[in-house]
Amino acid sequence: MSKKTAKSAAGKTAKSASKKAAKQPVAPRTAEEVFVEVEARAEEVGVELRDGASAREIARTEKALGVTLPEDVRAWYRRHDGSAGDDFPYLWPLAFIREQQRYLADLLDAQWFVLGGIEDSVSCIDLSPAGAGRIFHCSAESDPRRESDGFLEWLASFSWDWDLD
Repeated sequence: MSKKTAKSAAGKTAKSASKKAAKQPVAPRTAEEVFVEVEARAEEVGVELRDGASAREIARTEKALGVTLPEDVRAWYRRHDGSAGDDFPYLWPLAFIREQQRYLADLLDAQWFVLGGIEDSVSCIDLSPAGAGRIFHCSAESDPRRESDGFLEWLASFSWDWDLD
């Protein structure tokens, strides 16, 4: 094989390897990694995350609302039962969700679980089989808008960056 042919073959092999590397999916972050990131962001902006809910409190909420929460959502609530706040805490505690869900019933599908929001602008997880755990933004002023394909993706992008004015 000539030097030119060997160089050409080596170049093709390197290009092929870089294409394969580029096609490799990035490993998803674990729930623990996402939770740690969210906790750090909350601390950075001065948001207090509440202590976790008990398994009993989670089961009580599921029963009261007639839903079964995905494991990653349960894990989050075992770690933090929402965020603290005097008015509307953006990540709602389970007791607050149970209370508010009935007021938002005309806005939401029966299989949608409110994760949090401000007033009548909320983020919900679609727990129906067709919804597959996608997160939607819902408000009285507009049709639901998809925010993410799942709870961890939504939580990972959470920033507490909102304007109440």
